[in-house]
Amino acid sequence: MQRWYARMLKILNIDVKVIGELPHESNGAMLMIANHVSWVDIPLIGSQTPVNFLSKAEVADWPLVGKLASKIGTLFIQRGSGDTDNVMKSMAGHLDNNLSILFFPEGTTTEGKKLRRFHKKLFQVCEHAQVTVCPMLIHYSVDGKHNPVPFVGDISFGSHFWQLLGHHKIHATLEVLESVKLEPATLSQQIRDIEGTMRDRIGVYQTSQPKN
Repeated sequence: MQRWYARMLKILNIDVKVIGELPHESNGAMLMIANHVSWVDIPLIGSQTPVNFLSKAEVADWPLVGKLASKIGTLFIQRGSGDTDNVMKSMAGHLDNNLSILFFPEGTTTEGKKLRRFHKKLFQVCEHAQVTVCPMLIHYSVDGKHNPVPFVGDISFGSHFWQLLGHHKIHATLEVLESVKLEPATLSQQIRDIEGTMRDRIGVYQTSQPKN
């Protein structure tokens, strides 16, 4: 799957730079989180480390990406369905079976310039399993300036895909932040701290690229 994701990035002319050390299932399963800019975030992260994704149910109907997501065991969640508890139990099962999971706590895509408030419910999976969360930041640019990747508004998947193909080279940065072991007793404060750290780092990207 990592090779397939990497091939998709190559088709889209996306060059990836990783800052920090990505977790790998060989060292134990992780709950990964990231800011959410586009459907491109999935092949970007999936090309770098084994991970199962948690995604909104609509993605299952997308051409190409939806079919692939279903085949690789993506956990789909229906917005407003009240199914969060069952999803958390499935997440706990994955983690107990040493399968890392990634979800986007903002719950929607953004322009990537700011971080939305986190939806906190899914972090409560730590009440069902031991959970260490690995926060990551995603940043895209062309020539260090324009970001053509955000999948926002009313644009269709097909139109967005073809627009991306029009760029000679898109630079993607995936920055791995310090991991945190979640504790149910202090979960709310931990989420606020993680959210604050990610928001501060996103602010840095608006002025300069971080260095190794």
